Amino acid sequence: MRRALTIWILLLTTAAAAKGPETLEQLKARADASSRSRRPLLYAEVVQRDIEEANKLFTDGDAERAHATVKDAVAYAEKSRDALRDQPKKIKDTEIALRRAEHRLNDIRRTLALEDQPEVQAAVEQIAAVRKQILDQMFAPQHKK
Repeated sequence: MRRALTIWILLLTTAAAAKGPETLEQLKARADASSRSRRPLLYAEVVQRDIEEANKLFTDGDAERAHATVKDAVAYAEKSRDALRDQPKKIKDTEIALRRAEHRLNDIRRTLALEDQPEVQAAVEQIAAVRKQILDQMFAPQHKK
């Protein structure tokens, strides 16, 4: 019995690993469909993946699509903030993920051509503003009931 159970678990884990990594679109769909408590962190993960995708697009010379991807990252950062207002679970983890995304986008900005930098700098500042709002929510005075 134990051996059959072990084999069954091994088959399930192998099947799950064979699916391959989750695409960005699948992650976005999973984030939108997830429970309210998981959404902020999943949206922050979308931000990080969008930024890495934008980096690849900038490297490949497709600046137009890269800028659109950066705008998408900012939109998901805002979704993350908005989701935290409804359900403030994992607020610290979400803020940390957005801070890392902000720093990564700023690092990418430094490698870009001069004409591409202002738009990316604006996105960095927007993500920083979102992070500030999350920090304000974290450290807001608690109201007594």
